[in-house]
Amino acid sequence: MKVDYAHTIKYNKHGQALCGYGGCNRLHAHHGLCSAHNIQLKSKGYLTDLPPAEHTTCSHPECDKWQMSRGLCGTHYAEAYRKKRAVLKDIADMENQIKEMKQLISEGEALLNLMEDN
Repeated sequence: MKVDYAHTIKYNKHGQALCGYGGCNRLHAHHGLCSAHNIQLKSKGYLTDLPPAEHTTCSHPECDKWQMSRGLCGTHYAEAYRKKRAVLKDIADMENQIKEMKQLISEGEALLNLMEDN
């Protein structure tokens, strides 16, 4: 059963689309509904009122967007993820440099042993 709630989509103060069912204050997910109402429609075939969703805000200072993952809004989560990826890349680069240094040290030790034997 396809239900089109596009004409009733509301937006919060951050421009995020909200569920189109009644007074639901959850974020829009699919077909104009939040994920809870979308699942309810697919499983039961009809929609009912759900308890109001309690949203907490992003834990980043001075950000009042709703949190999406790990206590952060989508913007700050993506920023943290990019920083984490950059740090992991730096660590991988340092590990490669350490391997190269170890190889040079072992080659130098082998050369010193050859010189001592002669």
